Amino acid sequence: MANRISLDGQVFQPETRYSQTTGKPVLNFNLSFYDGKTSDGKTKYGSIRVRAFGALAENIAKTITEKDRYIVEGHLSADKWEKDGKKHYQLVVIADDIGKAFNKFADDGKPVTVQQSAEDPAAGAPIPDEEIPF
Repeated sequence: MANRISLDGQVFQPETRYSQTTGKPVLNFNLSFYDGKTSDGKTKYGSIRVRAFGALAENIAKTITEKDRYIVEGHLSADKWEKDGKKHYQLVVIADDIGKAFNKFADDGKPVTVQQSAEDPAAGAPIPDEEIPF
């Protein structure tokens, strides 16, 4: 049985720290995600802590900002600690890959389409700046 998870959501509270033992970067952030509707029809959201290490943490930390939408793939791990005599547990996603999630709709609500070159459809044609939705 494989321990794999893939989530997409909005980033909150990104922070980068450096390991005291190795000096390598560690990126932590919360990822909020859609969690269905409540019984009274209101939208419900959840969140989970995400952690990335090393080169992945360093690269993502350069561009990640609050409320950006990201896709995270990784595996679940449990943090355990004791505070004031009470044991605490928290599930954390240890990221193997993190990528920016792009909206498939332009600002006008119409789906964005990408056209490929008629000469070589596999190569793909450059997209004019006016067709890029961001």
